Amino acid sequence: MFTLCLPVPVLVPVISQVCELSGKREVSCTSKGPNLTFTWKLNNKPLLSTPADNESPPAEHVSRPVTATITVEANQSGNLACEVRNEVSSGEASVHLRDCHAAEFQFPYVAAIIATASLLFLFALLVCFILLFKKSNSQDVNGGDSDAGGVVYADVKIHMGMKREMKHSAETVEYGQIRVHHQPNE
Repeated sequence: MFTLCLPVPVLVPVISQVCELSGKREVSCTSKGPNLTFTWKLNNKPLLSTPADNESPPAEHVSRPVTATITVEANQSGNLACEVRNEVSSGEASVHLRDCHAAEFQFPYVAAIIATASLLFLFALLVCFILLFKKSNSQDVNGGDSDAGGVVYADVKIHMGMKREMKHSAETVEYGQIRVHHQPNE
């Protein structure tokens, strides 16, 4: 019995980056194929060669993806490339390292703008509701279609309070008399 071994080429790798809170970036490179070796380059200068994080599958199980991950310092920038190779072929993918600090500072501003816009929208909605409520309460008894020649109906409420009698005190009252002397015209 003979065994036929067919060489399996490397699939084109996929590269991604994730910002950490410290500003560092975790960059992952994923590909499929047997016996993979990953090589990293920053601005076309070799960084390091790494085996995959999980072992490369044997030739009969090449459908499982293999990933290699590195951490890039916050002060490093430029183009980061991942080259994946095996004994049959190689593939390369690259990504421009983004500034993680810029992404961190954008979130609070975007959140503040969204919160402010939401509050303004709710305030406008409240004002509209109040105006509509007042308008519906101020219509006349005929529902606003009055043919009464401009007669406006109103709700009148009478509050009956307790009546108080005022008692006049019997104080001494002085009356005065004013006399006017009339002089004939001279």
